[in-house]
Amino acid sequence: MSIYESGRPIQHAYFPTTAIVSLLYETEDGDSAEIAIVGNDGVVGISLFLGGGRLVIGPLCRVLVTAIDCPAKR
Repeated sequence: MSIYESGRPIQHAYFPTTAIVSLLYETEDGDSAEIAIVGNDGVVGISLFLGGGRLVIGPLCRVLVTAIDCPAKR
């Protein structure tokens, strides 16, 4: 399950509680590489808190049970 589409505006940050999220970097030729994994000790969409509103990577949820959803304030 893809959480965000790479390069699109972020609408929510997610705090996985019992989920595993892979952060994938997509190359220009369509290949991808896993560059990080986020678990219950992290956040997906941290660029919302750092002043950015877009991701250059594509988060893919590998194992989803629960996550806390925090909407972006606009």
